[in-house]
Amino acid sequence: MPTRRGRRVAVIGATGTLGSDVIAVLEERAFPVAELVPVATDASLGEEVDFRGETLPVLTGDVPLRGMDVAFLCLPADSAAPWVKRALEAEAPCLDLSGAMAGVAEVPVVAADLAPPPERLRRPLVVSPPGPALAWALVLAPLERHFGLARVHGTSLESASGVGRAGVRALEAEVVALFNQDEPPESTVFPSPVAFDCVPELEQPDDPFGPGRAEAQLAALLHALLETPVPIAATR
Repeated sequence: MPTRRGRRVAVIGATGTLGSDVIAVLEERAFPVAELVPVATDASLGEEVDFRGETLPVLTGDVPLRGMDVAFLCLPADSAAPWVKRALEAEAPCLDLSGAMAGVAEVPVVAADLAPPPERLRRPLVVSPPGPALAWALVLAPLERHFGLARVHGTSLESASGVGRAGVRALEAEVVALFNQDEPPESTVFPSPVAFDCVPELEQPDDPFGPGRAEAQLAALLHALLETPVPIAATR
C-alpha cells in the first residue's frame, strides 16, 4: 500500500468485536486509509484481517505508533492504559473507544453524531463514551435541543458483548447447551448464567442513598456530552 495518499491508521485490538467493527466502518465509509496497521494481543498471534481486498497480518507486542496519523483504541478498558501512554509518547493522535479514559477531567468526551466542538477534536487524546452513555446521549440530545430536559430517569440494559468476544462466546455456549437440554457450562466471564436472563449488577455505593460507581459515571458522561447539569437517575 502507498503510505502518503491517505492516513496511516492503527487499530489496537483489531481482532476483537469492537476492532473488527471499526475496520469494517473504515472500509464502508471509504475513510482515506493509506496504511492500516492491525494490532492485537499475543492471543491473536498468526491471525489476519481483511481490508479492501487485502489480507493483513495482525501485529502483536509493543508495536511502535510513531508516524501514525490516528490510533483507534479498541481493547478492553482494563488493558488500555499502556497503549494510551504509548500513543501520547509517540505523538500519535488517539481515539479511545475502550472507555478507559472516560471520566478523566483532562480528556474530552466526544460523540461524532453530536457534532462536538472542533477544539475538542484537536486534542491528542479523546475518548468515546462507553456504550450505555453513548446510546443515552443520542436519545437525550435531540430532546434537550428541542424541548429541554428537567430530569432523566432510566434503566441501562447491557449486552454480553460489552466484555468483548469472550462474553459473546460464553453466551453462545450457554444457548447451545440449553437448546440441547444440557447443563450450561460454568462461565469464567460472568458470575452467573446469562442466557435468556437479565442479571442485575449490584454494587455498594459510597453513599447508601446515592448512585453506585457505574451509575455515577454514566451521569457524569451524559452531563459532559449534553453540556447540561440535568439531574439523572440511572439504574443498571
